[in-house]
Amino acid sequence: MTAIEAPPRRCLLVANPAAGQVAADVLRVAEEQCGAAVAEVAVARTDRVGHATRIVADALALPENERPDVIVALGGDGTVREVAEGFAGADPVRRGATSLLIVPAGTGNSCHRAIWGDRPWQEVIPAVLGGEPTRIRFLDLLRVVGEDRIVLLGASAGFIAEVTAEARTLRDTVDGRQRYHEALGRVWLRGPSDYPGRVLLDGAVLHEGMTTMVTLGGARHRVGTFEVLPRSVLDDGLLDVCAVDGGLTDQARQDAAVRIMSGTHVGTPGITYAQGRSVTIERTDGHPLCFEHDGEVWTREDTTLTLEIMPGVLPVLSPREPVAG
Repeated sequence: MTAIEAPPRRCLLVANPAAGQVAADVLRVAEEQCGAAVAEVAVARTDRVGHATRIVADALALPENERPDVIVALGGDGTVREVAEGFAGADPVRRGATSLLIVPAGTGNSCHRAIWGDRPWQEVIPAVLGGEPTRIRFLDLLRVVGEDRIVLLGASAGFIAEVTAEARTLRDTVDGRQRYHEALGRVWLRGPSDYPGRVLLDGAVLHEGMTTMVTLGGARHRVGTFEVLPRSVLDDGLLDVCAVDGGLTDQARQDAAVRIMSGTHVGTPGITYAQGRSVTIERTDGHPLCFEHDGEVWTREDTTLTLEIMPGVLPVLSPREPVAG
């Protein structure tokens, strides 16, 4: 962590108008709050997939006297992931000179929760930009090996990926975190699609057999509900991975779900939990994995995916004392 010595002078607000809660009034309030605390505020609205990454990359390539001191990401977890990808691809010296402030305005908003807990963003912007004691945490990212893809929150195969896919079908009818709750109920009622799988941690077999889900990261909470990775620390240089056995009885599965919601499942029957630097997720019957990362469904039909840690690459404005990992 690095303590903030001086308030920022220049701010770039990157907003995704398509995110779940980014209405005109939300953007207006965020822009007003930034303007009240920072001398120079620029607003960039994204209009396509990958646009936030390009906006951030261009901003970080500016001369020092034009480069923003802080980039505010206003949108959902997908928007924040794109912003993080822009940081990850930048020159390390410049990347470290500009920090990121996450403002939740999507569906799951696990990124904001991982940093600020349940503190409302309407309090965070004026407090942080206005001089509240704050630190920059250099967070770990993940990368999908063999792909030009950065992962911020974490990733999952199986049940949570099914819930994420189901939530996409509810975009026009259910708003906010309730969308994930509705999707969760639907997937649970029809029964998760357990699959024959294998998980390798740093090259060694961690789990093998019928699998309900595998989650790694990253943020402790997924789909706005489950505290799947309760031991995860965002800047410890380690991946946390949790695998849930697909051979559980209906009652044992229900008990496990209740424990996972509260983060009390580690060490209980059917749960495998460990930490490392590289994780390979496999589906061993030749069918494609149901996989997601950062709330985005993986569209390729891969049977095997490997993710590796990228330690300490994302400078994020955070509370002086970590509150949620």
